[in-house]
Amino acid sequence: MNIKNLVGKRAIRTKPVVLSYGEDESYRVNPIKILKVTDHHIVAEVLAWSIKKDLLILTSEWIDDNWVDYDELISGLEVE
Repeated sequence: MNIKNLVGKRAIRTKPVVLSYGEDESYRVNPIKILKVTDHHIVAEVLAWSIKKDLLILTSEWIDDNWVDYDELISGLEVE
């Protein structure tokens, strides 16, 4: 799913992003909340156990179709 369709939702990546120094596996396990997407940046909130919320700004290399809605992914699962 394209990241532009996930504004306001929690998301994780389905594939690594290819950067000039190699592949980056970030955001494939722990979700981030997508706050805003422009043509050049993604503004997201890092979801952590702490009360403090950290903003994250990703560059245009991350704007692609390799994202999934985290809540849809885990819906219906029962964790014991």
